[in-house]
Amino acid sequence: MIRISKLILGVLALTTVILASILMESVTLPQYQLPSNKSFIILWVTPWGGTSNYSIPTWAIPGVVVWYQCNNPSASLSMVNQQVALIQRYLSQNRTVFINLMCELPNEWRGLLHYITIPQYLLVNLMNIDPGGRNLYIGFSEESACVNDPVCRATMVGIYKEVHALFPEAGLFYYASLRDLPDNVLALANEANLTLVGYDNYDYNYVNGTVVVPQYAISDMIYLEEHSYNGRFIMGELGLRVCDQEAYVYAWQNPYVGPVNCTAPAIYDSQILRQYEEEVHPTFIGIWAWNGPPFGVVDNPLMLEVISKYAETPNLQPITPPSGSIRLASWGLSFNPQGLMQLITNYTLSTGNYVIYSPISINGLMPNESTLLSIMNSSNPPNVIQVNGGPWLLTLALSGVRLLNLTSVVSSMGMLSNGVEEVMLANMFNGTLLSLPINVYRGDLLYINVQLLREYNLPIPTTVEQLINDTEELANYGFTCVWVIPSGDNGQDQINLWQSLFLGLASEKYGPAVAARLMNELLYGTLDLRNSTVIQLINETNQYYLTITQYDCSGWQYMNWAEATSLLLQGAAVFQVGDSRLAGYALQQGTLVYPATAPYINNTSVNIIAEPFPGTEGVYVIDVDSAAIPINGNSMINLSERFVEFWASHAGELTWVNASGGCMTWRNTLINSTPLQGLNCIQLLNEPNYGFTVSLSDEGLLMKPYSYLTEGLLNLQNYGADYLTNFTEILMLIEETTYQEWVNASKSGLGYLGYFKHPFAQYLPPWVNPINYSMQSYTPWWILNETKKTTVTSISTSSALSTSSVTVTTTYVTTVTSMATSTMINTVTKALTTTVVSTVTIIKQTASALSWALIAVIVVIVIVVALILLHNKGL
Repeated sequence: MIRISKLILGVLALTTVILASILMESVTLPQYQLPSNKSFIILWVTPWGGTSNYSIPTWAIPGVVVWYQCNNPSASLSMVNQQVALIQRYLSQNRTVFINLMCELPNEWRGLLHYITIPQYLLVNLMNIDPGGRNLYIGFSEESACVNDPVCRATMVGIYKEVHALFPEAGLFYYASLRDLPDNVLALANEANLTLVGYDNYDYNYVNGTVVVPQYAISDMIYLEEHSYNGRFIMGELGLRVCDQEAYVYAWQNPYVGPVNCTAPAIYDSQILRQYEEEVHPTFIGIWAWNGPPFGVVDNPLMLEVISKYAETPNLQPITPPSGSIRLASWGLSFNPQGLMQLITNYTLSTGNYVIYSPISINGLMPNESTLLSIMNSSNPPNVIQVNGGPWLLTLALSGVRLLNLTSVVSSMGMLSNGVEEVMLANMFNGTLLSLPINVYRGDLLYINVQLLREYNLPIPTTVEQLINDTEELANYGFTCVWVIPSGDNGQDQINLWQSLFLGLASEKYGPAVAARLMNELLYGTLDLRNSTVIQLINETNQYYLTITQYDCSGWQYMNWAEATSLLLQGAAVFQVGDSRLAGYALQQGTLVYPATAPYINNTSVNIIAEPFPGTEGVYVIDVDSAAIPINGNSMINLSERFVEFWASHAGELTWVNASGGCMTWRNTLINSTPLQGLNCIQLLNEPNYGFTVSLSDEGLLMKPYSYLTEGLLNLQNYGADYLTNFTEILMLIEETTYQEWVNASKSGLGYLGYFKHPFAQYLPPWVNPINYSMQSYTPWWILNETKKTTVTSISTSSALSTSSVTVTTTYVTTVTSMATSTMINTVTKALTTTVVSTVTIIKQTASALSWALIAVIVVIVIVVALILLHNKGL
């Protein structure tokens, strides 16, 4: 009822009102009456008419007014975010919150508008702070013209249904002004299946010293109650000017009408509330408003005292979600909010079943494995969970998480015959499909701010050598932020760079088929680190990695991928490595990323381009998002399977992928919302089977090997060439650990990616018989060269080196190191380091049992042993 344009006068008047009410003698009026009934009281907090006190009394329910410009919701982003922060504040206090959506124009009351919208960014924010809407009531008010217009009312019904689909645990309400015809209000309530419905009122009569609500207003309210809303009636607004002796006159107006008197409105409140309680019996009564002159009751303690007498203790029972609701855990809201919301809404509207969403926190571009394990081992695990595909899935299976075998589902859907085969095979283990693919991203893309290359007249790099030359040329020009390789994602970006260099160099020398094969061997723990070709590739990869990382932007240690991408978009950095999700993020920031092909590279208005990392043309690195169904504690397997099937269906994927920047897993549909997305998807469909591999940074490695690689690469960037020997040992540790994890998986019948005669990327690990695909005896190369057992030190990512140790079977370890260091010195240094670290480890493990004197003796022995070693080497 409040017009923004009238607020200025109210603000100026408020100070004089309060002072005058103290100085003036109060008019003699009847004392306020005590209530015979009570209601839940809502105090509406408005985005205008600021106050320093947003602490709603505990006897009331916070109601937050979210005002936005109906014809341009983005123009109201700041004001909406301010109110969303208040919603989050009240939710953090474990309180129920009413959200009053006001789709209005700056100079036109919403009750006159024949259209209605809801900002998508608001829905995203609400899903982030209260997934499922368990503590929310969401609704509109006073949309009179829209409610009375059948076409506009149908649009409003659609919005309510979308809100209900996204927040199935929330209540929905609408309260009308007296302009709304009761039958139209009922039509809206019934078609939208509202929880609460009601009216507000600003029409009053003054009879013999008492403010009275007109009977026509009471009649409309009772009409709604008698038509199925008894016990679900909301009296939306009771508002009086807080210090106006004639507050009942034109009660909706901003300027004061009568003399200043702060006692009178309190008495009027009691009279009006008593009439509502005796004649209408509303379950909820909204007080307009908590803040904002001239209606803000926060400025009149007498009114608050009266209203509190009518307040029922706000212990509301949660809304029971519809039957057939499943719980979905996903990180989709972080990367693909539009796709997630559309997916859930479409599923609910087409099936009548509901999805209760809960977010998964992510670390970089993927969730932390321990986070997922914690979610699935909780007392209330989800029915469906978004997961990465590829070997990473074994982390869950080997940790005791039972996932439903979806092979029969994918067969009945025709995905094996009509989908991108290698994407399906990357999720399948010896014929067991642990999750259904829902989209695929392309990894190892090089993002380039091409304007900066043009500025320095440098070519777009197509080989690794050209990329290094561009990097060094830019550095020679004084550019200090050539690359942006953040480590705030715990090394994920460092893996992207190292893997891209390895694939690029291998592909340039030996072709894409060999490059993909070598990477897939690394995924299985079968890459032969004795092989001279592998030694040379790793050596060059490490040297180029060290070259590039020395030109990383300042502050890379504390940056995440999104902050890094922003630097690239702003022109503060030139190069960044990532998958196709970065292009989706850039688009959200208003920048379209183009492929590094004609005509885009010749268009001077194009700022950001992306290409397969130099040298990797012909290799397709996949990152697959998937949906899995945990079995443990899941009482809704059938409905879970139905939702996953809908998500992975052609229609479901089309909704999900179109806004994600990824590609569909179905072969018969090409997504090309942007030129880059179109090119990536075409190449996905045309890539030969042998050219595929799975990204190490997302799903190619299991949890332990992944953590070893991130540690090693972060330390390599931090410590430089001095760390090369340690990094070689870490690669060895990764191989051994990965192999052992696959051995464990083989014991559960999950020994390779793919199914009979269809191995992923045409590579079958050597422990699988190529004839009948049964498990066969296999001895890893390092076992063949085994000479002793030792302890390999795991290096911490902090500046100090950790002495935590992992006992492994040591094999022949090839030292890949800088050419400037002699082999003999490295050998001696390694022996000395291993001896000292092993001894320190023993000391730490036994310190509680040894005296410090004995420890000192051991340290002396270590020094003597070291001197003997040096003497034997002739040094």
